[in-house]
Parts: sequence; C-alpha cells; structure tokens
Amino acid sequence: TRHNVNPDFNEEFKVSLPTQHSEKLHLLFTFFHISCKKECLRTPVGHAWLPIARLSHSSPVALSVFGSLPAGYLSCQSLGLGKGLSMPDTRFVAKDVFVVSTRLVSSVMSRDASLDAAVQCFARINRDDGREVSRAVTLENCVRKHLKQLLVSDVTELVRFSPIVLQHTLELVVRVRDPDVIGDALLTVLRLVHALQHRSDVIVAFAETTFTTRHVTDSSFHEQLALGLDRLLASVDQSADEESRLVLRHIWFLLRIHVKACLQHIHAHDDSPAPFSRSHSQLVRQLMARVTSLVTQWSRAEEASLANRALAHYASRLLSFCADQRAVFAGVDAHLRALSSRDVVLSEMRLHFLAVVLAHEHLLPPATPPSALTPPPVPLALLFRELRHSLQQSVRHVRQLAIQMLRNLLAKHALDNRLADDDGHALSQAVALYLPALDVIVDHVTADPSAEDPRRHAQTPDSFGQHSRHNSLPARFDALNADEVKDILSCVLFLASHLTPDHVQRMPPQRLERLLVVMETAVHTFAFRDDVTDDAQTRSKTLPSALLAKDVDLFLCRQNLSVQTALTALRTARLCLESDDDDVLRRVVVLHVALLAEPQSQTILAHLFDNIALFAHHFGRHLFAANALFSQIIAKVVEFCDCALKPIRDAGVDLLFRLFVENFKRTRFETIVCVSRLASNHSKDLSRFQSSLARIQALAESDDSFVNDQRLTQTVQRIRDILKATHRIRTECRNPYENCELRLFLANSYAQTSWSLRRTWLENLAEVHALNADWPEYAMCLAHVIAIVIEQLAAKGCELPDARNHVTRVSPNIAADDTRIESDDWLETEDSSHVTPDALQTLIDDCAQSLEKCQLFELAPHVLKVMVARLEHEFDHKRLSALFARISRMHARALEADLSGRRLFDTYFRVAHFGAQNQEYVYREAKVMSLAEMTSKLQKLHPSATIVSDCDSDCVTDSAIVVTHVIPFAADARNDFERNVGVNRFVFEQRIRHETAGNSVASQHKRRVVLRTSNWFPFCVKRVPVVQREETILSPIEVAIDEMEARVQALERVTQANDVKHLQLVLQGSVHVTVNCGPIAYANAFLRGADEPETEAETRLRTVFARFVELCERALRLNERLIKADQLEYHSSLKTAFETFRQQLDLKNDAKRTSVQIFDVISGSSLA
Repeated sequence: TRHNVNPDFNEEFKVSLPTQHSEKLHLLFTFFHISCKKECLRTPVGHAWLPIARLSHSSPVALSVFGSLPAGYLSCQSLGLGKGLSMPDTRFVAKDVFVVSTRLVSSVMSRDASLDAAVQCFARINRDDGREVSRAVTLENCVRKHLKQLLVSDVTELVRFSPIVLQHTLELVVRVRDPDVIGDALLTVLRLVHALQHRSDVIVAFAETTFTTRHVTDSSFHEQLALGLDRLLASVDQSADEESRLVLRHIWFLLRIHVKACLQHIHAHDDSPAPFSRSHSQLVRQLMARVTSLVTQWSRAEEASLANRALAHYASRLLSFCADQRAVFAGVDAHLRALSSRDVVLSEMRLHFLAVVLAHEHLLPPATPPSALTPPPVPLALLFRELRHSLQQSVRHVRQLAIQMLRNLLAKHALDNRLADDDGHALSQAVALYLPALDVIVDHVTADPSAEDPRRHAQTPDSFGQHSRHNSLPARFDALNADEVKDILSCVLFLASHLTPDHVQRMPPQRLERLLVVMETAVHTFAFRDDVTDDAQTRSKTLPSALLAKDVDLFLCRQNLSVQTALTALRTARLCLESDDDDVLRRVVVLHVALLAEPQSQTILAHLFDNIALFAHHFGRHLFAANALFSQIIAKVVEFCDCALKPIRDAGVDLLFRLFVENFKRTRFETIVCVSRLASNHSKDLSRFQSSLARIQALAESDDSFVNDQRLTQTVQRIRDILKATHRIRTECRNPYENCELRLFLANSYAQTSWSLRRTWLENLAEVHALNADWPEYAMCLAHVIAIVIEQLAAKGCELPDARNHVTRVSPNIAADDTRIESDDWLETEDSSHVTPDALQTLIDDCAQSLEKCQLFELAPHVLKVMVARLEHEFDHKRLSALFARISRMHARALEADLSGRRLFDTYFRVAHFGAQNQEYVYREAKVMSLAEMTSKLQKLHPSATIVSDCDSDCVTDSAIVVTHVIPFAADARNDFERNVGVNRFVFEQRIRHETAGNSVASQHKRRVVLRTSNWFPFCVKRVPVVQREETILSPIEVAIDEMEARVQALERVTQANDVKHLQLVLQGSVHVTVNCGPIAYANAFLRGADEPETEAETRLRTVFARFVELCERALRLNERLIKADQLEYHSSLKTAFETFRQQLDLKNDAKRTSVQIFDVISGSSLA
C-alpha cells in the first residue's frame, strides 16, 4: 500500500504440482517493486523459495527474503545462533517479512508428514536410489523408523493412501536383506490391515486388483514373500497373545498377496514349463505347517477359526495353478491330521477347512472314472476319510457338517453347466467318482452293528478300511438321527440315479452289494406312509388354510420322494443284473423283498412285478435257492392277489403264474404254506382271493405247458380246501379256546401228510399265544416245531444225534406225536429245502427264551442240548462254551427257585360243560388267578350259561357250567416242579353231607375225584379234555387224617426253607387255637380213651398228630433263631399259643399220663 512503511497484504493461489518430482523441486517467490508511473516499471527487490517436501506442513512458515538469487541457492542453509548463512556473500532480510501458509490437496502426497516421509523413503529404497539416506542413518534403521511412524499415522490418510503404502511396504521384502526388518515390515502390514479393518473393501480391493509385482525387478518376489511369512510365523509362534492373535486374524491378507504374486509370476513366465522351483514348493508346505501350528495352539480363540479358513482358501487357490499339487495336498493332509480329534471345535474347523478345499473347481479331474483297483482322486480320498471319521462322532453337529459337505458337492455337480450335456455322460462320470463313499455310508445308515440280522452278511468296520487314518481312535457307531439318515440317503439316491452300465461293470462286487444294502435302507426310510394325513385330520378344522396347504405340499413331496426312491431302486436292481456274483444277486432279491414290504403305487408295483419275473427267468437258481427270501416274495404276492384294486390283483396273479411256470414244485409248496398263514391271520372272507384262483386256473388252461398237466389245478383245489378250513375258524369259533383248538386240529391233520404245513399251523398257533403272552403254550408249540425240523433235517441226511431224545424230554406230548410222513406225499417233494441247522438254532433260542419267561428253567436245558452233538462233531468250541454257559445259568436259576420257594406255578381249573356239549376240561390259567376271577372270565365267554363254582355236578342243570379248582396229582413227585409240570392227573375234593347226619366232624364224608387229561400240561392249548375220571369216598376219620397230613406237609416245607415270612404264616395257622379248632375237634372226635381198643385208622391219626406237634415245636425253634429283636414279642405269643394248643389236646388212651407228657416224650424236649 502506498505510503505504508510496513505494508500487510495476502494472496491465495493454487499451484499444480507434477505427479513425480525430485528433491530439488521447489516454489520460487520473486518480489518486485511496481512503480506508480505510467510506464509501470517492475523492479525485482528480493527472492524466497520453499521446497516441495515442506508442503505437507499446514502451519505458517516464515521464509527468508534474499536480495539476490545466488547460484546454488537450494543448498543455502542457516547456520543458526545468528551466525548467518552457509553462503557468506549472500544478502538477506533478517526480519520475518514473508510468511507462507500451505495446504496440500493431493492424491499422491499425504498431508501426514510421517506417512509421506515413510512413503518417500520406501519409494527411494525400492527405486534403489542409494544405499544410505544420510551419512549417519543406515538403510535398515531408516526402514524401522518409518515402519513405526506408519503405525501412528492418521487413519483417514491411511485409507486414502493404503494402496501406495501397502505396495511399497510389501516391496521391501525383496529390497531389504535383513530378515528381522522383513519380519517387521510384514508385521506392520498386518497391523495396517488391522487398523483398516473397518474398510475391508479397500483391503480386499488392493489384494485382488491393485497389488502388482511388475515394478519389482527381482523375479523371486513370491519366494521371498513365502520365506518372510515363514520367518514371521516362526517368530510369533511363541510370542505374546496380542501379536499371535493379530497374525491369526489377518494372515489371510498376506496369503492372498502371495497367491497373486504367484499368479503374476506365472503370467510373466508363461513360456516356462516349470515356473516354480522346488524350493518354493517346500516353502509353501512349510508355510502351511506354520499356520497349522498356530491354529492348533490357539484352537479355542476366534482368530484360529479365521486363520483356518484363510489357509483353506490359500490351499484351494494354489491347487488351481500350482504345478506341484502333491506338496499342497501334503500340506492339506498334514493340517487335517493335526486337527484329528474328537474335540468339537477341532472337528468343526477340520470340516470347514475341507469344505473350502473341495468346493474349488479343481476337484474333478477330466478323466474317466477309476476302476476297482484305481484309488479315487486325492480330494475325494480326503473327503471319504473325513466322512468316516465324522460319522463316528457322538456330536450331532459334527455329523451334520460332514453330511452337508457331501450333499453340497453333489448339488454343485448337478448344477454345473460344464457337466450338463445331452446324454448326461459327463455328470455320470463325475458322480461315479463318489461311489467309494458307499463303503462308509453302509456302516451308519443300516441296522445297528451290534444287532444281528440273519438276512445280512456280517460286516465290520475293518472290512471297509479304505482311506482310513484314525486307527488309533476307538470305533464308534453312534446312531444317526432320522434327518441325518435321510440326508445321507438322498446323496446315495443321487449317485444311484446317475449310474451307467459301464460304471456297474467297473465296480467291484463288494461295492455293488453295499450299494444295494443302502438302497434297501432308503426304500424303508422313504417309504410313503400316510401319517401326515392322519396328523392333519386330527387338527382343528378352523386352522388357517395356509397351514393345511403346507400339509398337502409335504404330503405330495413325501409321496413323490417315495416313488422316486422306488424307481431308483428298481433301476439299480436292473443294472446289477449284469453282475454274476452270487452275493450281489442275493442282494437284488433282498431289495425286491424290501420294495414288496413297503406301500407302493400301482405303477411301481407293475414295474416291480416285471423285475421279479425277469429275475426269475434269468436267475431262477438264485431266486428259488433263497429259501426265506422266496417265501417272503410269495407271501407278499399272495397278499396282492387279494388286493381290492383289480389291476394290482391281476398283476400279482400274473407274476404268481409266471413263478409257477419257472419252478412249479417250489412255488407250489411256498404258495400253499403262505396261503395257509394268510388265511389263518386274515380277518376277511378272502372273496377276492377266490377270483384270483379262478384267474390262475384260466391262465393254466390257456398255457401250453399246463394243457395236459393237472398239477396246477390240483394245487388250486388244495388252496380252496385250506380257505374253507380257515373260514370255519373265523365263523364257528365262539371263544379263543376253541380258536386255538381248531388251529391245533388243522396242524394235526397234516401230521402224516406234510411236515411243513403242520409246522406252519403250529407257528401260527404260537403267534396267537405270543400275542396273548401265553408263554408256556408258546414254548410247547415251538418245541413241537423243533421236533418237526429235526425230522426234516434227518430226511435231508443231516442227522442230529440224540436231538429227538432231548426235545421229547421237554414234554411227554412230543414223544406221543407220530411224525412219520407218507413217502409219496406230493407236497413233501421239496418240503425241507429251506430247512437248515441255523433255522433250527433260531427256534431253539426262541423256545429257551420263552421257557425262561414262564420260569420253567428245568426244561430249557433239554431244548438247548439239541445241537450239542453237532457242535461237538464240528469242534465248535466257541459256540459250545456259550451253550453250556447258558445251560449252567438255567440250572442255577432253577436251584435258586427251589431254595427260595417263591416260584409260583400255574393254576388249574376243572370246567364241566353240561347240556349239548357235555364235556369236561382242565384249564391252565395264570399263576395267581382265583376261582372268582375264573368264574367271571367264563361268564363273559358264555353269557347265556349259568356258572356254578365248586359244587357237585349232580346238582346242576343242563345249561350250567361247573368250575372247580383242581391241583396237579403226582404221587411220585420229588419237588414242586415235578408236582406241577408235565402232569396229566388232577385232583379235587368235595364235601358230602347226608341229610340224616349232623354237622359234627365225625359225620362228614368227602369225595375225592382224580381226573386224567388227554395230554400233559403245559400243552399247545390252554385247555385239555378229560378222558378218565376216578372217584373215591373218604370216611370222616380218613378226612381227618387227610387234613392233618396236609398240615404236616406244609410244616415240613417251611422248616426246610429259610423263609421267615412263609414260616410265620404257616406256624400261626398251626398253633393258634382260634384257627385250629379243626385239629382239636378231630382229636376229640376220633381219638378214644385208654380203655377202648384202637382201629388202624385211629392209630394212623394218632401218629399224624404226634408228627404235627413235633414239627410245630421245630418250627418255633427255627423262628426263634431267624427273627430279629423287634419280633420277640410276636414269637412269645406263638409259644403261648402252642402251649395252649398242647394243653387242650388230650390223648384218651393213656389215663396215667397227660397229653403234654406224651408229646414231650415224642419230641424229646419241652418248651416249658
């Protein structure tokens, strides 16, 4: 300003700077004096300059103004302390007359001085402008200083300049030679990533797009980075928690940088056949091992899971271009082995890691499926191994992760456009690689391995040991839940639906068999049952319609899944027919049986019947030799012959006729047996089955092979006879006793014509008893069946020495049966073809188990000894040892029951039907059934009859039923078992009072009736008719002797057993006068005085009384020894009652001695 000595003015302007500049770049200010004259002269009066490097400072800067601009002015510096300048001839203004305030706005230079200085330093180092920044600061110290400054830089500036900062910092890996400095640089990168984690998009964008190695002249950047990473991980392995967690959390960034460096290296050396050296492969494997070590060390931390996933993506990307995939897979395998534990956290990390590795496109090699001897690709081998290990885990979540991994891989292949060709050949080739998974699946989706299924071959975990690595871990078979089984079975269905005949031919027979086993399980699991509709029907009808629509969708989904499963199973069975292995063909039959056993649609049944007919035509030997399976097929086909839908019924008849054509004798026998079983269990009239028989006869008449053969017509007639007999069972049987008797009658009608039909009816009768829990009758039916099977095996030439002798000792009824068969019976041609010693052993085990249930322990050893001779002949010591151990256990339980005296035997009743039937039976009932309960039971069965309990049959009318409790009568029985088991004689007694006689005991007579039944108890039915009756009239004194002998026997039993409760019960009933008026009354009535001669009966009665008193005294002494302190008072009352009883008892034939003295002499001691 004019006339102003100290003018103050300011000006703001923008300066555009070049993107690249050196240290000499600066802003030069020139000051002019401008004249006010018209010429407007401009005279320079001073100069000032500002280096560009100082532009980042935003604070005002006072610049020195020089009068002239000397040469080399950029090197002019102030000497400080008022000593002037480094250029002594230079004149300048000492006052602060020029102040400059700058604000940098740049995307190249940062406003943060420390950040900009670090970038400039790293840029100079990476450009290799010199090995020293100054004379005193070395390169390494400079890097360390600026690395520390980066960590305290402004975060906003870091976000803006993160690509430049990260690029220059990473390039230090190849510029710096000190390993410690390289480690600090990489650790600084991780800290920068941690500081910028809120802007993950910036970090990811740098790693994926911005980072480049084209400015690095050293071609080994990827190797140097891998080496630096390895050293960094080794240094933090044992370091502090914070640093280790930092590395684990953000190691993904450096791993991704390394992958991109490798890719750019390949792009730069695309003409090289081996772009990577062997040392690089070793570094990669060592680097993966370092990460694995950190993950296992910090497995419980969240950072370990992040590092595990980062390593998985790193390995997956390396496998896409790495020439040495073996090294990468070795690292993957080492990582999985390091995480091999039943720990849930480690198991989850292991499965997440493998899922990422397998999800990459490198999974399937472009090759044909492997043969039986070719191992699967390494990724799938790892998958099968981890799948086996995970399915053995007890944690449901771990199992689900493994199953989901397999399911997602298959879904990925199904949706992969690269595998979608017209004929599906590419997808089939890919799916075939997963077939070894069947070796793992079959162990977990089928039945419990601890349970034995006779239809399934024995399988152990060791038999499917391919790719097994967890040999040190114990085998586990925790049951999968329903959802897990369905998920894994859906995977199998996908595999099976894409199989081709070529794949089946390459598959070994063992794998084909396992595939069929799993398909059988899938058929049972996905079988359509209308429980969904039942649930929907039980709900309220006022529910929203959306919920009902959801039920309909679920209903249709399950129905479609069932149909798809059945179609896949049929397709698989048809493909497996190309195999000639016997076990595979047997499994095909089992699969057909499984399909028949489950509800199927009409279309499925039509295809199924065609499959069975085709199998019977080409492989009839395998079908008809599978005895039990063929029986099941015939049983289901016979059921379909009574179906309400005519198309299904006709298809079933056609299949049955084609089986007749293929093998008439075998089909005829099984059809008659199955019809007998079906008719006996059927609740309807089987009218539709009659029409099926007519269709079979019509087909026979139109077929050339049966024109002159009447065998099929005779078979149809025999089936109709069976239906008539079973119709009688349903219509004429008025109660369950008659029903069982008619079944037994039908079984006995085949006694001399057909072993198998008799066995069929006996087994049917046994099933009825099993439903009613009548285990004695059930065991006797099985014992008769065992006797029949022994005869069938003997007819086949399979002799079992002493087998019949052992089984006849179970019951005399078996010995009385006539099991001889006429030699030319037409049904017995192939009667015993399906009878084997194994089937006999199954019957024996079932029979012994039922005898144990009904506490007939003494009979079980006889049944178990049937196979002893055969096992001894075969030197089967293992089975012999188990057999004799079981026999020993039966004898031990029998001994325990005898010693305890607590075993209860069955109760028997004599039931006399008067009137039109006029028949007398003995009924076996439950062990504790009373006479009143039996009377009530009969009243329900015969509501129109009059039930009279325990009275003289002469006093009843013609419409009455008399019920009397009877007891087994075995004169030579040695114990309670022989007294109650294997008996056919029973006794009951009735009082007889004459009208002229009084009520005294001296005038009471008794009738004793002994009944003999046609069979011995227990028998195949619960009631047996009486065939003989013996009556005896007892005089009054004989009645007294009989009553007293019964009391003596009761006392003898309780004194031999140490049962305190039973002892006190019997003793109380013997010594108390209030309840023993009977013995005293007998003594007063029948024992005469000393002056009167005695009869033989009186002498016998006197002896019984003496024995009675002796046993009472012995029982008192035994009770005194067994009781506790709290029962002393009760024992004193028993002694007092006994003394009273002895005082009231007076033997009249000795006037000089009292009755007490007489009994003291007899007993040898006195209680007084």
